[in-house]
Amino acid sequence: MRQLDPTSAIMLHLEGSGHHHNLMSVYFVDPLTSTSADELTALVEARLRNSPTYCARLQNVPAALGNPFWVRDPEFAVENHVSTGVVSGRGTWRDACDDITSIFDKPMDFSRPTWEVHIRHGVAPCERFPVGASIVIVKVHHVALDGLGLVQFSLRLFDTNPNTGLSPIAADTPATHTQPAGPLRVLGKVVASSPGKAAAFARDLTKTVRLNRKLVSAVAEGAIVPRPTKSARTVLNDTTSSLHNFTGIALPFADVARCRQLAPGATINDVALAVISGALRKFLVENDEIPTEDLICGVPKSLHGDAVEEGINKVTGLSVILHNTIADPVERLAAIRTSSGHEKRRAEKFSAAEIASMVIKLPPFMLKPIVTAEMKSTQSQSSTVNLSTVATNMPRGVKELYFQGERVRETYTLLPMNSGVGMKHEITSIGDTVFISVAADRDLLPDAESYADKLRLSFADLYSRTNADRSPVTAS
Repeated sequence: MRQLDPTSAIMLHLEGSGHHHNLMSVYFVDPLTSTSADELTALVEARLRNSPTYCARLQNVPAALGNPFWVRDPEFAVENHVSTGVVSGRGTWRDACDDITSIFDKPMDFSRPTWEVHIRHGVAPCERFPVGASIVIVKVHHVALDGLGLVQFSLRLFDTNPNTGLSPIAADTPATHTQPAGPLRVLGKVVASSPGKAAAFARDLTKTVRLNRKLVSAVAEGAIVPRPTKSARTVLNDTTSSLHNFTGIALPFADVARCRQLAPGATINDVALAVISGALRKFLVENDEIPTEDLICGVPKSLHGDAVEEGINKVTGLSVILHNTIADPVERLAAIRTSSGHEKRRAEKFSAAEIASMVIKLPPFMLKPIVTAEMKSTQSQSSTVNLSTVATNMPRGVKELYFQGERVRETYTLLPMNSGVGMKHEITSIGDTVFISVAADRDLLPDAESYADKLRLSFADLYSRTNADRSPVTAS
């Protein structure tokens, strides 16, 4: 029995804001032609059963006096969490993407463990998948796992050796929810721990106030650049729904890495942000919106360190200026490199200096109304907003991946929307390929492939400045 950490509790409270706070990893693999539905279910059970997320469901605390607990689901059945089927329509890329968003948009059942695995066969042969493809979809609720937690949970299903069979993977962390627990038991845990938590809250609040004073001084001295907080409101910030569109592109890692030379010190993530910035610039021009102020991109930053702990959300957020008002792609990349560096330095020293880090530690009966009010405030029509979009980086590793011996060809992640942030991106890589995807409100982005073309064009604009002797290769 393990209580939700404060950040995970926020993800649960956000579920009531008109959006389902789901996370989903998608893997396109070579066709799974010889594996039955029962064999796939057995594989999922063999690979995931040692995860602390596998059979844990939420148990609420009476009167919302404390955060819910993860407890073992006594009625757990893996069959309730695994589905197989065929891609709809003619099995085109767009048919596959529509099926993916259909799964993504459905709410999770909180009476059960909040994860699902969906296998879809029948992606038709095409330029990006010459022999066709199957899709492995891993969906979780953000309350259970953060982005890197989802990656670790999903990768239990995959191998770096194509000849590995159904062998299970040893548990990275011992399960901490081995016994069922009812409302009275979790209430007792909350009551027993309350005095200690109250004292810890007071100590943490004192530390936060002191650190905030140091941050103010560091900003005044010019040692730290403050977090940017005001971005022009655009169509990206219109009220969002729970229906989405999705697409993604693949780029050779070597070509993306070559672009780093255009701005010494730039990272792969900086290059990807520059590509996204260029695509958004084209998108807004097409929508007759050319902001005179720069957009701000939320960039989640993991706090896990070297070891990712499943079942706990350990993440903070950077606010990186996208410099979309700079027309020249190289100058834009250099400016993004500088802005991301400022944010990394601020977060490394002062991420705990923000009062919000204390607010999320309040009990649910106090915190949920605050979250609800904050969500409503983002729907106002003020001329400025805190964020324009989000882009997260969740690399899958340097080695090729295989599912039941079939190679992974492309991989993407869909992020949950927030009220007032209608488009989110993910950046990832496997082996020698970088992938950039976008999930967006359906009304904001009715034609996802048009935006994919803008991402490709934005990358081509940047790559053309490397003086390479060939045009950039876009794998898809």
